[in-house]
Amino acid sequence: MQNLKIFQVFSISLLLLVARCKKKEADADSDQHSSIKSISEKLYLPVEVGGNWEKGDLADTGHSLKIFDDDGIHFQTEHYDENMMLTEKVVFFRVDGKVVSEEIFDSEGAVEMKKAINQISKSENEFEIFNGEGQKLAWGKLKLKDENPLEETFSTEHGTTVTKFIYDEQGNVLSISTYNDENGTEFHRSYEYLEFDERGNWTKSLVYMDGELMYISIREITY
Repeated sequence: MQNLKIFQVFSISLLLLVARCKKKEADADSDQHSSIKSISEKLYLPVEVGGNWEKGDLADTGHSLKIFDDDGIHFQTEHYDENMMLTEKVVFFRVDGKVVSEEIFDSEGAVEMKKAINQISKSENEFEIFNGEGQKLAWGKLKLKDENPLEETFSTEHGTTVTKFIYDEQGNVLSISTYNDENGTEFHRSYEYLEFDERGNWTKSLVYMDGELMYISIREITY
């Protein structure tokens, strides 16, 4: 059960990192970026209508609300289940604009996990993950380019997982590929962006798992 929880935190950590660093939003001019107040993202099961993919029922996982402060800094993400009940909350702590730690709270407000981040250089970070009692559960390193993650190594006492990222010219994530050296499994998640708002931020995408369409992702951005 603990190993499953660690893997869930690993997955959440990667997706949150991508959301924070995605150039499509972060490289916008300062007025545009600072005007973002929140980003609500929901995953739906895909339904083909007239040759197009439309949203069906809500998926049972993957719904989130990212919250920004008055300066456009992403400081908190909330996760919800298919009934839109809060399951987890992640709070980011920054020093000089850089995230130095994250805390993950359960639906009751208790600390589940803590992630400490140390910036080695502009292109590399290292991190450690602890449970609520302070026991170290995982550690790793992250390679970056222009603040976007390129490759993350995530290790526990049971093995190491390596994840690589590929982006389009606008900085949106095209694929996330993960390999686990303990059991040799591979996992590939890819994205196709269909719609954008008037500020160029995407609002509808298709999410594929190992080449199979799994979800339609819909974002509502408030400015």
